[in-house]
Amino acid sequence: MSASMPPVQTDLAEVFPDLMTIRARAQGGDLPGALAEVRARATGLAEDAITVTELVAESEGIDDDLAAHLRAHADDRLARTLDAHRTILSAGSAADPAASTRADSAAGLARAEQTLIRLCAEDPTDRYAWYLRLVTARGLGLGWSESRRRYRRLAAVDPHHAPAQRQILRSLQPRWGGSWEAAFGFAREVSATAAEGSVEGALVVTAHLDRWLAEDGGAQNDYLVQPGVLAELEEASDRLLAVPPPSTYAWVQPHTEIAVLLGVAGRRVRAGQHFSALGPALAEGPWAAAARYQEDLQTMRSSVLAEGRRR
Repeated sequence: MSASMPPVQTDLAEVFPDLMTIRARAQGGDLPGALAEVRARATGLAEDAITVTELVAESEGIDDDLAAHLRAHADDRLARTLDAHRTILSAGSAADPAASTRADSAAGLARAEQTLIRLCAEDPTDRYAWYLRLVTARGLGLGWSESRRRYRRLAAVDPHHAPAQRQILRSLQPRWGGSWEAAFGFAREVSATAAEGSVEGALVVTAHLDRWLAEDGGAQNDYLVQPGVLAELEEASDRLLAVPPPSTYAWVQPHTEIAVLLGVAGRRVRAGQHFSALGPALAEGPWAAAARYQEDLQTMRSSVLAEGRRR
């Protein structure tokens, strides 16, 4: 990266100091302290609660501490759910049905599923456990009917659960036996009724990102310059920027997705508004997905951030 290019920070713990504190506790031997931080955020917006739980679940070197904690506190529901979450992660990506370790992955997902079934039976209002059951449903290939059933159970508890909506969006796509028509139908329905500035209001952006990534080579550019696509992205941009984000951490994802798509589409001013909102932060997934366009995107981003520093 050029010395003039502002650094990219895709680790949310480097962007939000409280997340770094939680990770430090988890990895530093204070797992109970980390779990207490997760519990403190458990009743807030689902997208922020899941951001924190995923941060802990992905922390390195906590398996021994978690096992010891569960031996001492076998009834700790959060710890049991976290253990299932780590089992899902260690089973491999549930988004890759062609993985060479598919059988081992399925076995791990099945173990996690059994734990999650018990957790949901004990407390049918547990958002975290139901969310993970959407992940296992897709990874185990349980089909759209079962994913929809689980989503309805979760939506009855939290109808605005943005991470669950993202899982359903993926389940509806052709790669998992669905169609783009169904995926966009769901995304548009969710986005149309969502609050301005919200993560769920940008679900249609995620749908366009996934559709764009499904295209090959030059067809990617052709896709983004379609008038209908640009119109939806610009409308989503307006709504996302209309008010300060209600989420504490999760707003980084939709702002990155739309900055990438608008930037690649040549809407530099609009993309710049989102890069400005992001500052040093970028969501790793969409930023990495735009690798072939990053030089131009970085030029846009650098210009916007430099202008902000001059003000």
